[in-house]
Amino acid sequence: AYWVSEKIVQKFEQNDNLAHHVSVRGGMTTADNERFVRLWFEINYINKNKRYWANYNKGGEYRKWYGNQNWVVNWSNDGQLIKSTGRASVRSEELYFKEMIGWTDVTSYSQLGVRYYPQGFIFDASGPSVFTESDNNILFILGYLASNISSIILGALNPTMHVQAGNIASLPYLKNININELTSIVEKLVYISKRNWDA
Repeated sequence: AYWVSEKIVQKFEQNDNLAHHVSVRGGMTTADNERFVRLWFEINYINKNKRYWANYNKGGEYRKWYGNQNWVVNWSNDGQLIKSTGRASVRSEELYFKEMIGWTDVTSYSQLGVRYYPQGFIFDASGPSVFTESDNNILFILGYLASNISSIILGALNPTMHVQAGNIASLPYLKNININELTSIVEKLVYISKRNWDA
């Protein structure tokens, strides 16, 4: 990417990759979504509370900060039915149901709709996700991924319609940022977006 500015190049030279600070993973493929995946209003909500149906981050349309929580996946007996097909790929199971940042893999790097997902979700291959060690860090990372600087760097790394987990992992982890100020702003944006989604 010959057009990248010197300042952007310096960010790569002076900072670790994001992968050194967070886990960035691609999610599950059921190999039979017609059988295992539903919209939340199609299922018996009482069974959902017993983890027969689990919330499913499956990507979705462009949406920033919060939302796209339409899907559920059949996860009875810890996904036994899905696993027994022999065709599914159940990746990163140790991260299921943890707080995450997700996005839709088929997207424009200039319009990366990163979103906050609370605890309680499994994530799909179409909804790759970021996981942080600290609860306090997740809103900072969300703000960074939603920023213009992130879009510019992603455009240099992979100027296509697919933003994959490896692209996000390769971003430089920026230092010397007022984390508290950024976190406070992002918290408000998530709150506003959640109110809109829940309305």
